[in-house]
Amino acid sequence: RRAQHAHVLNDTIFIPQELNRLYPGWTRRDLVDVCLSFLKRVKSLHDLKILIGDINPNNDMLGNQKDAWIIDLDSVQVEGYPCPVGWDEFTAPEILGGVQGLRSIEQEYFAIAVLLFMIMMTGTFPYENSGSDDTVQNIKSGLFPYGFEGKSERELQPPSRWLYVWSHLSHQLKGLFWNSFHRYGSRYQPEHRVTVDEWISAFEGFKKILSYRDVDPQSLAIFPIRRKAERGAKLLGCPACGGDRLIAQYRSSDDEDWVTPSMCNECLPSCRSCGEPREPDS
Repeated sequence: RRAQHAHVLNDTIFIPQELNRLYPGWTRRDLVDVCLSFLKRVKSLHDLKILIGDINPNNDMLGNQKDAWIIDLDSVQVEGYPCPVGWDEFTAPEILGGVQGLRSIEQEYFAIAVLLFMIMMTGTFPYENSGSDDTVQNIKSGLFPYGFEGKSERELQPPSRWLYVWSHLSHQLKGLFWNSFHRYGSRYQPEHRVTVDEWISAFEGFKKILSYRDVDPQSLAIFPIRRKAERGAKLLGCPACGGDRLIAQYRSSDDEDWVTPSMCNECLPSCRSCGEPREPDS
């Protein structure tokens, strides 16, 4: 039964205007709570030997207390009864093209990872900028466009607004996502996929990080306007709009001096070619 006053994820968190309208004042901590609620409900079903199978944002609803409710459970896999349906976007690469027989829990782990990524990235699919409009091909290619520890698909860089969000995730979460989705990742193969308990631990760790007094304030923003500040960088107010700590110093390498932007990214003029914020004289 649908939770009273709940809203489908696909129509709320994944639509910025609706997210701001329905949940004004939310921060990234609230999205972490949604992920934890979802994971704990999945764990309860797995403990009963039930696989959801058809995991997707239309089958999850968000209640007023950040409760993630799993709905439309008429197609779950129980004992010898398979789940024959599912969205391509949430289907593990090894069974894309048609599920034959029973799913494995490792295949469910892939779908879980995709939904967690999309919640934290407010609707962006992991392979959305992977070089093709063919969802099945993008998943099978394993070309995850976000970078981690110097490893990246440089020709597949997503728009800056998503790179900003990615930069503010914890190192642990970025590592789990990258290794889950990239073809060379250590958690990409079915037998090595991230378990529900590992995700719970990682999100609880991120929630703790977001509670630190010295956390970058943009890390709390659901839609940050710049990358996460590097260690040692000064955070400054924007002289144009007066916004507090919207500017972060940066440097290209450890042996270079810090560079201070003249304005925040919201106030800087946009490049005529790429649309990204640029210093007026660059």
